[in-house]
Amino acid sequence: MPRTKNSYECKRVRTRINGTSLERFQRMYKAVPGGCWMWMHLRTHLDYGRFCFEGKWRLAHRVGYQLLKGPIPDGLTLDHLCRNTWCVNPDHMDPVTQKENNLRGNSLAAWRARQTHCKRGHAFDEANTYRDRSSNRRYCIACRTVTGEAWRSSPRGKAIVTAHNRANSKLKTLRRLAALK
Repeated sequence: MPRTKNSYECKRVRTRINGTSLERFQRMYKAVPGGCWMWMHLRTHLDYGRFCFEGKWRLAHRVGYQLLKGPIPDGLTLDHLCRNTWCVNPDHMDPVTQKENNLRGNSLAAWRARQTHCKRGHAFDEANTYRDRSSNRRYCIACRTVTGEAWRSSPRGKAIVTAHNRANSKLKTLRRLAALK
């Protein structure tokens, strides 16, 4: 099949659509009340629009931003200010870092990062916050102290603490004897 100047061909897609990239892009969305431009063509498994641009499949909102506003700055990603993944309106996009984009979202990590107090009302400040090194998760020191004391005073906690103390005293005795030899 011969290629003409205005046709395009992506991997696995053999359709010929005439027009420039901007003309093709503008045919594939529909403006709705509220200002969103809803993508009416192919979508990814995460519900973002897909568009064949320069011979490769790309995310439609990124292509729209590049065609209508210019290049996306290096190291930045586009944040949907309208929170609608189908929207390709470049006025609804804000170039931000990936971290900022995640914090603006509705995920559990974003929710936890925005938290200023624990569930019992203690402030997450330098004096009252413990960070786990492996998961980087924040814990309230006041709550951990109360929880630990309650556990140690329970029957099961007392039994475990007593067994732990006995084992430690036996270890210390063995180490002392080994050091004497």
